[in-house]
Amino acid sequence: MVDPSFLINKNKSTTPGVLPGVKSVKSLERKRLQMVVKGAMVAPLLDYANKVGSPNLPEYIAVSGCSRSINQEPGNKLKASYRCGSRLCLVCNTIRQEKAVELYLPVLRQIDRVGFLVLTHSSKHLEGADSSQVREHVKRLTKELASITRAFARVNERTPDYLMSIEANPEGWKKDKKTERTYWAPCNPHINLVGRYSDLEAIRNEWIARSSIEFRDPQNQRLEEKGTSEKCLRECIKYPLKVFLNPPKSEGGRALGKMNVRGVDVLVSAFKGLRRVRQSGLFYAVKDEGDKISQADISELDLQAQSYNDLPTTGESDELVVQWDGSLLPSSTEMVVYTWNDKLQNWFFTSLITGEKYALVPGSWLLSFSVLSYSGKDG
Repeated sequence: MVDPSFLINKNKSTTPGVLPGVKSVKSLERKRLQMVVKGAMVAPLLDYANKVGSPNLPEYIAVSGCSRSINQEPGNKLKASYRCGSRLCLVCNTIRQEKAVELYLPVLRQIDRVGFLVLTHSSKHLEGADSSQVREHVKRLTKELASITRAFARVNERTPDYLMSIEANPEGWKKDKKTERTYWAPCNPHINLVGRYSDLEAIRNEWIARSSIEFRDPQNQRLEEKGTSEKCLRECIKYPLKVFLNPPKSEGGRALGKMNVRGVDVLVSAFKGLRRVRQSGLFYAVKDEGDKISQADISELDLQAQSYNDLPTTGESDELVVQWDGSLLPSSTEMVVYTWNDKLQNWFFTSLITGEKYALVPGSWLLSFSVLSYSGKDG
């Protein structure tokens, strides 16, 4: 998935006089940008899946239709009529991530010295691999980590304190940051760990020590001390796969992302149903809640409608009528449903009462974002 760090909505209402939990519709700006990127990303995947008969076509269709309609409910609340729940979806992935951060951050803050570790293994043999081969490689990685965890527990009489996730980049063209050289890279499933620095250091040392048969480059087993626990937690659980091997760059006044559709399709199949987040040590206390966040239907995580203090319309007429008890009510009301417009990059509602067209996110600017897709070395 495209790195969603610049698209994740972290805005909380800080407006004086606004109740806690109530937001401004301006906080939907990043979600609006997520919709733009999501639409550009999924379109070539739909074309590819149709062309080759991919079993992931229904998922891509679901991603395409996600969050396109937003209902306005009583109490100035908004709720999307449909969420897809796909790991490819920026909107749904953000919902899962925020729930996971809420759960795991208090646990991570119990650790005085936090570390972030990346564990890799040579993936040269995965060039041109199918989803089953990638899945087997992932299982080898997690099985090795489980073995090291058990060995650590035997020596230290406790399990190491870490939260683990599996991540992968799809096969495709990649640019070396230092040399600017472009080369074809196989997909590279790897393990992310966040937790107690000393425990991760022991795991890293053992991981390297076990590389007698197939060499594991020590430089690729990166261990860093992290002072900001929330930031490294988000880095660990951000997303299962990157759609774009290189960050989208501005070309000709527009942001352009390059994507190997076959590589992404292979990883979508490989990760389907795979348990990619696991807990050890302190984190095991919230295992059940964490597994639910990872595996539950998105509707179970996105249950509450969000209240907003500045919706563009109430759906009620200004004209009031007197009721039998002397109270005043609007003479007419209508159901307000905002519908996504790809061209204008916003959700809109046209009122039958006033005849006006209302944009949900005010003053929004147009994001010029497109995707150049390919399916192999030759294009």
